[in-house]
Amino acid sequence: MSRYSQNRANALLSTGPRTAQGKRRSSLNAIRHGLTAQAVVMPSEDVAAYQNLVASYFADLQPKGAVERQFVQTLVDTAWRMNRIAILENNLFAFESQDGDRRADPEIRSSVSMISALSDHNRDLATLSLHEQRLSRLSERTLKQLLQLQATRRQREEAEMASAANLRKLHEMKDLPYEPAEDGFVFSNSEIDSYIHRTQRVKEANAAACHDFKQAGSGR
Repeated sequence: MSRYSQNRANALLSTGPRTAQGKRRSSLNAIRHGLTAQAVVMPSEDVAAYQNLVASYFADLQPKGAVERQFVQTLVDTAWRMNRIAILENNLFAFESQDGDRRADPEIRSSVSMISALSDHNRDLATLSLHEQRLSRLSERTLKQLLQLQATRRQREEAEMASAANLRKLHEMKDLPYEPAEDGFVFSNSEIDSYIHRTQRVKEANAAACHDFKQAGSGR
């Protein structure tokens, strides 16, 4: 039997840590794994809650394209991990405040199973704080990059829409049909017409406001 096969067989026979110290070390490793894991949602966490968080972020930030969607996904995953840290800290303090009888409650045991190993490890509270600071910086940096990317994209879309609107009006003046795709635009004629209508209304509103301002000034 190869060394790989032997190691795998031994792993299958393993029942995990048996001593109290071994179990506490295993729990602590689970916490550290949870803070740096590649898998965002840990087995003990609520997948539906994570999916709701994803839906909320995408609805609020409305990303377009793969790059913007990746930025938003990073924000979601970072927020989820930051929420996990808050829960770990809260559960740690709750664990420390419980008496022996209440610790025997299955629900309480479940809520503190991942963090019970921290009860005698003050330095791990500092570890949680460091992870929180790192994630906070990542979130701020990612949001800034996303907003800059979206601002640039919207400026480009506005310029393209203005060009498409001018071409649309030119074709209408010549009584010719217009196909935006022929000029490389992704907008539909209905979207261009809506833009033209909105732009005209804004111009009329600005003109009316300017007229009212002048009238108010002349009446003084």
